[in-house]
Amino acid sequence: MMFPPPTSFHDNTSYSFASPKETMAPTHVPTKQKALVLPEKQGKFVVREVDVPKPGPGEVLVRAEAVALNPVDSAIQATGLFITQYPAILGWEAAGTIVQLGEGVTSFSIGDKVLHPGIIGDGNKLSTYKQYNATPADLVAKIPANLSVDQAAAIPLTLDTAALGLYAKKAERGGAGLSPAPWEAGGHGKYHGQPFFVLGGASSVGQYAIQLARLSGFSPIIATASLKNADYLKSLGATHVIDRHLSPASVVADVKEITKEPIRVIYDTVSADDTQHIGYEVLASGGILVNVTASRYIPKEELSPDKHITDIFGSPFLPDRRQLSVGLYKHITSLFSSGELKASHVPLRHPQRIADSLYFQPNHIEVLPGGLAGIPAGLERLHKNECVTPKLKDHVPVVVFHIGCRVPPDAHVNVLRYSNVFCVPCPALTSPWSDVGTLGRPVIPGWPFTAADLVQSIMLIMGNAPSQDYAGSERRHTPQHRRLSTYHLQHHLTPPGSTLDTMSPLIPTKQKALVIPSKFAPFTVTEVDVPKPRPGELLVREEAVGLNPADWLIQESDPFDSSYPLTLGCEAAGVVVQLGEGVTSFAEGDKVFFPGSMFSNNPSFRQYTTAVAELSAKCIAEQVPSNLTLDQAASIPLAFDTACLGLYCPPTNRGGAGLTPPWEEGGHGKYAGQPILVLGGAAAIAQPAIQFARLSGFSPIITTASLRNTELLKSLGATHVVDRHLSSPDFAAAVKTVTSEPIRIVYDAVSTPDIQVAAHDLLAPGGVYVACTGGQNIPMEKRHPEKIVTFVFGSPFWDDRRAIGISMYKHIGALFESGDLKPNNIEVIPGGLAGIPTGLQKLKDGEVSAKKLVVHPTETV
Repeated sequence: MMFPPPTSFHDNTSYSFASPKETMAPTHVPTKQKALVLPEKQGKFVVREVDVPKPGPGEVLVRAEAVALNPVDSAIQATGLFITQYPAILGWEAAGTIVQLGEGVTSFSIGDKVLHPGIIGDGNKLSTYKQYNATPADLVAKIPANLSVDQAAAIPLTLDTAALGLYAKKAERGGAGLSPAPWEAGGHGKYHGQPFFVLGGASSVGQYAIQLARLSGFSPIIATASLKNADYLKSLGATHVIDRHLSPASVVADVKEITKEPIRVIYDTVSADDTQHIGYEVLASGGILVNVTASRYIPKEELSPDKHITDIFGSPFLPDRRQLSVGLYKHITSLFSSGELKASHVPLRHPQRIADSLYFQPNHIEVLPGGLAGIPAGLERLHKNECVTPKLKDHVPVVVFHIGCRVPPDAHVNVLRYSNVFCVPCPALTSPWSDVGTLGRPVIPGWPFTAADLVQSIMLIMGNAPSQDYAGSERRHTPQHRRLSTYHLQHHLTPPGSTLDTMSPLIPTKQKALVIPSKFAPFTVTEVDVPKPRPGELLVREEAVGLNPADWLIQESDPFDSSYPLTLGCEAAGVVVQLGEGVTSFAEGDKVFFPGSMFSNNPSFRQYTTAVAELSAKCIAEQVPSNLTLDQAASIPLAFDTACLGLYCPPTNRGGAGLTPPWEEGGHGKYAGQPILVLGGAAAIAQPAIQFARLSGFSPIITTASLRNTELLKSLGATHVVDRHLSSPDFAAAVKTVTSEPIRIVYDAVSTPDIQVAAHDLLAPGGVYVACTGGQNIPMEKRHPEKIVTFVFGSPFWDDRRAIGISMYKHIGALFESGDLKPNNIEVIPGGLAGIPTGLQKLKDGEVSAKKLVVHPTETV
């Protein structure tokens, strides 16, 4: 598992895709990117600028957000193992967002969150220590909604290794040859009643092997592990757990006591001297022992011709295993989100919310700062075997780095504990294995390394020392290594002195913010303090921030006579990293969206902000696949607040129409058969109004817009779309042809003065004209005394509208989950906070239609 396949794998590889379609253009793809490079053999890692690859036919371009590290990278850097050409880029697995599609790719869309394997060599195209990766689409899987991106990045190599070890064809570097795999026709439960034995059940590969064996029907499933992990492994599918501290003879005796049936498939994920001897002794004639590394401890004279040992390489790129791997990646999403397996119930200090049941469970992670530049420090920790914590000695976490983060000199990095952990075993070698012949001979024909290289590599990974944990005949304990990941978006840091017992998400004391230094001054990025949540508040690490016209209006005109420096921003979405006193409805790790306000000390144009817990909603993307992304969630608060308050707040000077909300008793469908007029239906604050009107039962729902947006608006609930370019007389005539019923609600998101007057004329006596941009265009002499004109201010923080806002945020998550509400289309502006002025200029120039602009604060340089 720890060693790569040949560097050239494209030969004789065929792709199968749906019929070609035009390659979709990304929102923004740079031509250059940062990569961690080995400039020369045994050189030091350096961060350099390299070209961003273009996806070829059948490929996708993925913006890497999490990149996993593995111990072999340390050996490659120190010895030149596997590398035939420099400069070289390493990296074996990653997760992120698709930003571009190659020709013929129809199974993915731009914006999909995905995970994928990587491989070194081949011109560095598929190695993952860089910010953008072009990779074959048939070896890509959408990230299940119950997994975070950094958890997903730790999946490919270990899951590939377990799956290939069991289901790849028998070969020199093959697997057990079980067929079909459980995700294939006839594979689920095929081996019912046959025993299966895994050595090292609590390792990352071991845990996946247990789950795959269960899906294949094996029973009993016997595993060795620390007994403190017994309940956990049984929840994965193990039927019996044998204490790994027993002597080899005792383990063999226990296995034979559990089952009298011949065991023909054994997976040794530890690959130590004792585990290999145990597995080989238990193995039945005709059976196969799958070895997770190329180490061999059984002398040739003890080998039996009818017992087979195979060394598995966990790469899906080799031609003889590609078809199997393509099938696996096609089913990964459903395997993780189907719900047939309960998640672990380990008490957590910093839980990552995971669905109650999964097919598979992901690695734990540890977050380290520094981004790509921090990878060498992480590899050094692997090399020195420093990645085992006292409390998580057998459950071995993943370490996550942060790309593009500047680390305070007093930063202290700790482990983020999630619900369950996997580890990657890598045994110390006390002597070279005996069956590879001369140490100078290539291990596999055509591979550019020798057995001596492999020995040196493994010894280097293990710190050049064999394990010292062996005592007499007691079972030897092989050192376990954490897996390391690099995460592009997050920035977790905590002050010195934190411990595993007191640990919470790692939070910096400083952050980047976009501020207006003085009245009418241009925006500038500066460093400010990270706030602390007050009682009833959340501290949120912002992943996406929405832009609104009010932001440039305030910067240019300052209608509120503000104090400076001033930070703006009305809405955001992100991850809860700290809870204020009294907050019980949220947990650290929850993904949330929420309103912001310059008046309430929680503006959103920064990397961390506080949010009022009762005015926040959990992002449904945590529970429902493909329902909401954080980018979409960030576009919700201001638009939906404005529509909600405009329709359901009492009609005061800054109120609304006073309707009963559809989520309250008796509100759903209450206004059936009554017409409503929405002006500027494609506007971000009008699309929610159309949807709320539909839920309230209004019909017909008439809106004005460019006719190119007709299909979109009708999908939201509009029954009739009137061309916004019509003159005011033609507009009025068009509305009258739709309905003769009195129109008692006009919601004006944006309109010209003459249309505003015409709409006021259409309003029935006793009706309410809700103006989002002010009603000043309706001359007083034209106003009817029985027609109410009100200007809605879309903030739920004011006392007279707070109850309505709380009520909406209590129910809005379920409305999105059910599909009753849909978010606005979005466009991501690159550059992080520094890109906001560009986005605001686009809003000011009228270049944005039927969508919201968002930025990613964590991308700020």
